[in-house]
Amino acid sequence: MLKWSKDAIHASLTDIPTKEAKKEAIRIFKNIQIYMNDRKTKNANLKPQQIAIDVATTGLKSPILRDEIFCQVVKQIQSNPNGQSSQKGWDLMILCLNCFPPDHDFENYLEVFLKNNSQPVDRYILALHTIIYSKARKFGAPTPTEYDQIVSGKNVHHPEFSDMAPPGAPSWQDLLMDWTEREEDGDLTFTSGKHDRGGGPVIAYNPKTLQAHLPVQNLLQNRNPWNQSRTEVLGRTH
Repeated sequence: MLKWSKDAIHASLTDIPTKEAKKEAIRIFKNIQIYMNDRKTKNANLKPQQIAIDVATTGLKSPILRDEIFCQVVKQIQSNPNGQSSQKGWDLMILCLNCFPPDHDFENYLEVFLKNNSQPVDRYILALHTIIYSKARKFGAPTPTEYDQIVSGKNVHHPEFSDMAPPGAPSWQDLLMDWTEREEDGDLTFTSGKHDRGGGPVIAYNPKTLQAHLPVQNLLQNRNPWNQSRTEVLGRTH
């Protein structure tokens, strides 16, 4: 389940193709726990910003681990009993969103999660939209100074990020205005075809029943969690 845990994981949360990457996923989770103060470390000289930068750098260098990293951060944020730990998770989330995008298949789930849980919402949605719509740009790992700027909200890592959403990115107000409810499944909602989110399907679920429609097993182990027989998926543009 994608809920906070004080224990280590013994397998990756997502379907990762190589044994080496699976081992790396387990290491990353331990580092995330250390960064969020959910796990103690024997290395007293290890600074939190070093851990966070290491996680972000791993995602930059290994695309197959990006969804895994986002899933792990989501897991440690949800149902976290410690407010300070939870905030550290959000700091790591915004750092990762400044460094690499989620995979196409995970974009929608992450966007709905951010919309329903992040504060302030606009900050996280803007970062997600920008990183998705900036695929032609090359991003690098943040320096310690840039890390401080990102998590504090004083500045952002990349100059391409601005107060305005990137061209073509739908605003949440636009998405909400375009939602229509499917009669045979009142909990499932869709956007109109004019918003393709840079090539990804635009699908949204009623926040109150999101968990019921997105079983973790299907979401994480099946790279296409949307049930084609029950949903209407908008085609990609590329």
